[in-house]
Amino acid sequence: MNPLISVQEFTNQPAENFNIVFCSPPSNSQNSFIPNSYIYYISDDTEEFIKDARSIEFDEEEKTIICYDDGSFNYASKAYWGFKATGVDEVRILIGGLKVCQEIGLELDEGEPPEITKSNHPYLPFNNSVVFTKEEFAKKSVYCQQILRANSLPFNLLDARGNLILQTQLVKNFENHGITFSTGKSTIVHGKSACLLGVLLTFLGEKSVSVVIDDTEGVLAGNKGRASKKRELSFHIMPDGSDVPDSGATRSPKKPDETHYMLPVEDGNETKKPEAGRSNTICCSACSIF
Repeated sequence: MNPLISVQEFTNQPAENFNIVFCSPPSNSQNSFIPNSYIYYISDDTEEFIKDARSIEFDEEEKTIICYDDGSFNYASKAYWGFKATGVDEVRILIGGLKVCQEIGLELDEGEPPEITKSNHPYLPFNNSVVFTKEEFAKKSVYCQQILRANSLPFNLLDARGNLILQTQLVKNFENHGITFSTGKSTIVHGKSACLLGVLLTFLGEKSVSVVIDDTEGVLAGNKGRASKKRELSFHIMPDGSDVPDSGATRSPKKPDETHYMLPVEDGNETKKPEAGRSNTICCSACSIF
């Protein structure tokens, strides 16, 4: 299922078709919301967030969940992954959130919506192969997986009309900013914008995407494979300080002042530097996106 839904597509269907969830930080008070919404306060505390995700109840659970926030995508994308980890298949994020709804003059209710219903005891399973904590990530054995770090996305996701940019433009923006990844590979995303980048990769058709829900500053994934010899994995440091891998499905433009360094990775093959622009030259990788 496409993880994103436009305001037009959303409003063309009866509200009764959806469980509508307004995703907000606990400290914020709201003065308007989409009719029939429930407010879901997204905790910064990981343990509390997982507990909440495992406790949420809907009267009609078969309905598609629509998550929206102030338009930043940050809280809605985090809620999205919480729902996915508890086994919800049909969950989507409203593109542009409340901001676009206000801009196009969608009729909104005033005040604050009722809080989403939670059971007294967490009862839903939580799939930690979909959503990791930083502790789980640090212990994670990484073999044929690529790791992307996303601290921010340095371009607009919406066009002038408040619509999500086309997939082709999104991919082009990735390329222009040196964001490289191998298509069709199992991917783990971490960093401050991990939840959002994970949603965008899913939107682009990637089937196996996981996210780390915590801030992972200073945390590295655990064992990257065991074998008798080492292979080196090449990265290049972009002038703005972000580090991006030198291999992947998209080819990033080289700058004359880029600095290269090598990271040893355990592997059974002979030591060699992977070729830039080739998606299958490495078994596991890690990169940073800013």
